[in-house]
Amino acid sequence: MISKGNANDAINNAITDFIHTSKLYKQDTVFNLKITNKDSELIVGIMGKINKLFIKSNNKIGTNSDPTFPTNFVIKNGKLFLWYDPNKTISRELRSVLIQYNHLDSVWMKEYDIPPYVVDDGKKGVLYYFCKTNLSIYKKTASNTIRRHYKIPKLDCGLNKW
Repeated sequence: MISKGNANDAINNAITDFIHTSKLYKQDTVFNLKITNKDSELIVGIMGKINKLFIKSNNKIGTNSDPTFPTNFVIKNGKLFLWYDPNKTISRELRSVLIQYNHLDSVWMKEYDIPPYVVDDGKKGVLYYFCKTNLSIYKKTASNTIRRHYKIPKLDCGLNKW
């Protein structure tokens, strides 16, 4: 685990912990990550991806205008982890990996107005709360797709110490 770094380092810490400690890791091959930047915390959510990515007209190589389409990825132990990074664009390498993992769907554009998403309200995930000043200080909680009021863990990031 890396203690000093940026959001990408927090993402790598979360993925490493997820691989080694979560039973959910064995249930899927492709995972979606959501990163939230709060005042003193970085929150990284990891959840198995049910739906393939539906290509829209604005999801072209070299663009990043659609925050619902990933622009970054990492492969660890044969598992694909995807997330949107506003500082990156969709790359040829990402497209190749999505094809390799059979995770792109462009057929729907000809048949439907809205992509045929499957929603699994019981799908579970993990939320990681990291201190920005020390990424080795973190807590994790369970999560799922139903919007519930989870008790947000309190982190002692050492910001108020003399």
